[in-house]
Amino acid sequence: MQIKEYGCGNEKTMLFLPGAFSNYSWYLPAIQALSKTWHVYLVVYDGYHEPFDQSFQSVEKSAENIIGFFKEKKIHDLDLVYGLSLGGSTANLIYAFDQLRIKYLVIDGGIAPYELPYFVTRLILFRDVLGIKMIRRNTKLIKMAFSPDRWLYPWEDETSYEETKSFLNKLSDDTIKNCFDSCNNYKMPDPLPVNDTKIYYLYGELEKKARAFDIDYFHKIYPQARFRAFHDMEHGELSTIQYEKFLSVIDEIESEHS
Repeated sequence: MQIKEYGCGNEKTMLFLPGAFSNYSWYLPAIQALSKTWHVYLVVYDGYHEPFDQSFQSVEKSAENIIGFFKEKKIHDLDLVYGLSLGGSTANLIYAFDQLRIKYLVIDGGIAPYELPYFVTRLILFRDVLGIKMIRRNTKLIKMAFSPDRWLYPWEDETSYEETKSFLNKLSDDTIKNCFDSCNNYKMPDPLPVNDTKIYYLYGELEKKARAFDIDYFHKIYPQARFRAFHDMEHGELSTIQYEKFLSVIDEIESEHS
């Protein structure tokens, strides 16, 4: 695992946890804008960086390693923890482990553990792994899944799909399997922390159906959380392509409690 730092001279601290199957560079427009006012810690998971020789293990292990990183630096407080999808699951566990004081926890399309019979989780895992392995074989399939009119930055052209294909094919089979399996089946501590952390669950309007179980789960475990849907947005779009909107959302969260 790597943890990259941006805006190191800033007082406010943010832990940024990307989604699964994405290159950290895809978030850099947001990170670079955030780094003007935030000290951002950007996580690059095991299995997601050169030389790709260590596979991703689990959400639990990632959360433990991240907490260990901050303890080693003698950092016990974070102003904001943001996690997308797999990153949202990791952010959830970091909060639930209750080893760091967190002012704002922002879970964006975070995945909740299924809590289903084991054989059902194996079927879901097989489906999900097969889907990624099929998509990464062909740039046309990637383009079909992530259309250019929605998923390209204004300065990009369609040659970027070749870079996406190259990145996805560097991910090991174990990384793909473990990301899905762990993200869908991680264990939550019991009891959960009781504190004054402000919790938010964000999701794109266009992913509402896919996130229905996750939304219900987070409503159940965090009844104090605030939920917000974003018009005409897909899963993961807010902190990537719509990063200017993302910045305004972070500002709004801060201003709500100032």
